[in-house]
Amino acid sequence: MFSKIQKVSAFCLTALLLSACGGGDNGAALQTNPSLSDTTDSSLPAPPALVAAEAVAQGTVRYAIETTFFEPDTQPNNTIFTGTFDFNPQTKAISNLRGVLTESMTGPPMLNVPISYQLSTVPDNDGNDGKGGVLVTSFALNTTNVFAEGGFAGNSQGLYYGFNQTPRTLNPAAGGMGNAFITVYINPNDLTAPIPPSAINRLAYGDCFAGGMMGDTCMTGYSGHGTMGGYPIAQKITLIAVGFR
Repeated sequence: MFSKIQKVSAFCLTALLLSACGGGDNGAALQTNPSLSDTTDSSLPAPPALVAAEAVAQGTVRYAIETTFFEPDTQPNNTIFTGTFDFNPQTKAISNLRGVLTESMTGPPMLNVPISYQLSTVPDNDGNDGKGGVLVTSFALNTTNVFAEGGFAGNSQGLYYGFNQTPRTLNPAAGGMGNAFITVYINPNDLTAPIPPSAINRLAYGDCFAGGMMGDTCMTGYSGHGTMGGYPIAQKITLIAVGFR
């Protein structure tokens, strides 16, 4: 957890990464937000350049992400992942992708599936966009097994993990344990840039929680259409905070 959080503009983040906002005219762009400061610290805020330098040193830049899958059979509900992730500007490591995935067959209001475990990060080799993007996948459970064949292939038939086991495990809709996942695209060289059209085709989700089950089949969404016809249409990443211990 961050003991202090500093809101920054996208313009200042660029300067922060290049020069820690120290010296120059960009140093004043980073402002302390007293409402977000550690309430146990009654001293005056540190100079912006020092805050920026320490934030970069700690590598605690946080972003918000929202990914949307159009669901033709559940309108007006879509499947939407809303979450956050952390980024280390020195190593370009992406961590702690987590959030909630809506279940478009439920509601109103729609139920949410908690996504907590980032277990896969791979280069977007299929994108061929030359941007160095990666595909990051997080799960509801601390395992990558979502579907019956094992793993989390977006174009899976979508039967829940355990369906093929002997004896068969209990269907999640009947009280069994189901998993869920979200795969997003992140470009560590330009995190808030619009997602390339080719990269949208690599976004995917699978929901084997009770609210995502259709008999033994989980709800899925991917390019080429999921088990309910769902497919990815949008993703947006925004800077929300820089913090330090």
